[in-house]
Parts: sequence; structure tokens; C-alpha cells
Amino acid sequence: SLEEKGITLRLPQPPRAYYKQFSARETDQDAIVHALNLARQVYGLNQNQDPQLLLVIQEYEAQVYGNVKYVCDSVLGIMCQCVVASNVGLDPRGRPTRGLDKKLAGLAMKINTKLGGEVGKIAGDVSLWVPAVMKGVRTLPRVMLMGADVTHPTNLPPDGTAATNAGPGRDMPSVAAVVATINSDCTRYIARVRQQPPLQEDITSMGEVVVDLLKAYKRHNNNALPDIIIMFRDGISEGQFTQVLQNELVALKTACMNVAPNYNPKVTFASVQKRHQTRFFPSRNDPRSMGPSGNVRPGLCVDT
Repeated sequence: SLEEKGITLRLPQPPRAYYKQFSARETDQDAIVHALNLARQVYGLNQNQDPQLLLVIQEYEAQVYGNVKYVCDSVLGIMCQCVVASNVGLDPRGRPTRGLDKKLAGLAMKINTKLGGEVGKIAGDVSLWVPAVMKGVRTLPRVMLMGADVTHPTNLPPDGTAATNAGPGRDMPSVAAVVATINSDCTRYIARVRQQPPLQEDITSMGEVVVDLLKAYKRHNNNALPDIIIMFRDGISEGQFTQVLQNELVALKTACMNVAPNYNPKVTFASVQKRHQTRFFPSRNDPRSMGPSGNVRPGLCVDT
């Protein structure tokens, strides 16, 4: 399935797999840990050697998904992939699965990404698609793409709302997440998640998180740091933009200096706005501006 998508696999040997059947009541932490220990015993692994992936085949959607994801992501720290049996040609009633090849290809690409593989990247020299970056530069710059957002509690009780910050819900923390690329093709990402005070819009731990991400980039690139950092910041309203920009941009630049005294990369800080009423229409005088659906073509970029 992957080779049909143009993705080449290089496996020195077939992966070792351990199979165990669970009942619906056996998907708690203890049952999963027990299965992992059995797999270690079968292949002679010690307790510090975790499997690369836990693949769970469910009889129906959401049967055990929540439990498995919680245990693997929050408790054990291992990759997992859940799939419904009928979607991969394992319908117990023997019915054929429609579009099986496409579903298997999609599943394979998900697993490939979770195991550190690359699904796709922009082809060609970077100077072809970012000419401004390459102006006057002899060597290819190292670029780190970053993204950040803050989510606030939305399931507050009726007597405590986000607007008034009153009632029992006022103590529920907001959650900040920052992701960053760690390879030259900008296809591999790592993430850091932090709790912060309720309803706090700017990321209070931005400096600490950026230091951590830059050190991870350095480990994966022979002690080299990115020449250019492009931050896409989501979730900022117009009234909060100046405050967030001042706090987080300063924290980002300070983090760079904390990683290395003379480290001063070029930084672009872009605020991403999704909630707007701006609409664009294709030009009647230029048929090339219209896509098959009658809208502007995908990929339109408007610089104002």
C-alpha cells in the first residue's frame, strides 16, 4: 500500500509481532501492561524495551478506543493505532470491504508517520519555492516550523463560565501546546504540552518549551540549530494580539539566547486567524483563477 503511494520501505528484516486477543473488559491498564510483558518474554526483551507500536483491532468503532489511547499516550508512552476490523477486510460476517486498498494505504501512512517515517515532502530546491529566503545565501538555510495554541476549558458548570471566571470551573487549567519540526524537510514534528492558569491566553511557559524544542532539534541535526524559525500562532483575538506578541516573541528570542549565547536566528511570528468574514471570488476576466468547483483555486495566498 505504501509503495503505491510512492513511499519506499527499507526493512532489514520483517518486524516481530506478538498477537493476543482481548475481551472488551480487558482493555484497562493492567491488561495492556500484561500483554506487553508477555511480548517481551517471547522475544527476550528487558523491561526497558518497549514495543514500537501497539495495534488494536476493534469489532466496532469506539469499542475500546478511549481506554487504549489513554493507557498508551498518558500512562505507558508508546505509539498505538486502533482500527475497526471491517475497515481492513476482517468483517466476521465475511462481507467484502469497499475501497480496501485505499483504507489500507491510509492506515499504513498513519503507522509510518507514528514510527518516524515520512509520508511526503516538497520536492526540489528550497530556492524554487522560497526565493526570498535564499537571497544572498550560499548554503541552504535550516528552517524550523513551529505552531502554538491554547485551549481553554469548555465544559464549565452552569454557575461558572469562561466569561465571568466564577463558580467551581474557575480552577480548571488551560492547556498550551507547541509543536516544531526537527528535520530539514519539515516533515517530522515533536510536541510539548503544558498546563497553565485558567483562561490565560498567552503561553506562560513559552521560553521553557522553546528551549526544549531547540535542544531536541540540535540532537537530531548534529548539534546544529535552525537559521530560521517560523512560528504560526493560533487562537489570538485582535484585542490580545499585541500582548501575546510582546510576551511570546520576547520569550522565544530569550530562549534562543539561553540555548547558545550568540544564537540569533531570523524569526517570523505569524498570527493565524480562522474566524473572519473575508471572502474571495475568482476573477471573471481570468478563467485561470477559478477552480473546478467555481471557487478560487486551492492554495490562494493573499498578501495585504
